[in-house]
Amino acid sequence: MKKFLLIILGSVLLWSCASNNVTLAHIMETKDINELSAYIKKYPKHKDIAFLKQKLLSLQIAANPKKAADIPKPVIKTLEEREAEEFAKLMAQDKSGHNAKTVNVLNQMFNNDISDTNAILLVANNSDCNMILRIQGDKYYNMAIPAKGQNTLVLPQGTYTLTGSLCGATYTSTKVIQKNLSLALGTARQ
Repeated sequence: MKKFLLIILGSVLLWSCASNNVTLAHIMETKDINELSAYIKKYPKHKDIAFLKQKLLSLQIAANPKKAADIPKPVIKTLEEREAEEFAKLMAQDKSGHNAKTVNVLNQMFNNDISDTNAILLVANNSDCNMILRIQGDKYYNMAIPAKGQNTLVLPQGTYTLTGSLCGATYTSTKVIQKNLSLALGTARQ
């Protein structure tokens, strides 16, 4: 009975030792991170350890994928968007100084002094699009003219280059302003 018990105990021990030995072929094929890590710790001097470490690292990376960082896209505004923002800003400035501007225009209109060096520029926008008229001479002015509206400006007499974009069409003109000038731009769309 003792021999029989000893034989059974010995065979169980041999079987348990045999099952704990993992073959190299099995390790090369495995996708189990824990099993591969245990083999590397148990056999650090093995000839294929570099390959096994690389495989372990790739399995760990694949198991814990990192979320790609969102790269912020630069905010690039189109020319139309920038023009619309500038138009709104100029209209707000125009409304805040409306009373002073009106007084200035009326004084210039009823001024009978022939030695006066200022002139009034009245620009009417007959189109369906808002416009910013850029006036360049000795000084530089930006004038917002709403669609189907008008705007005025008192400026010193001289030679000016007028530029702007009206419904996608570019307007450029050189004007010698020696007296009050009225300018009508665009035609209403049918």
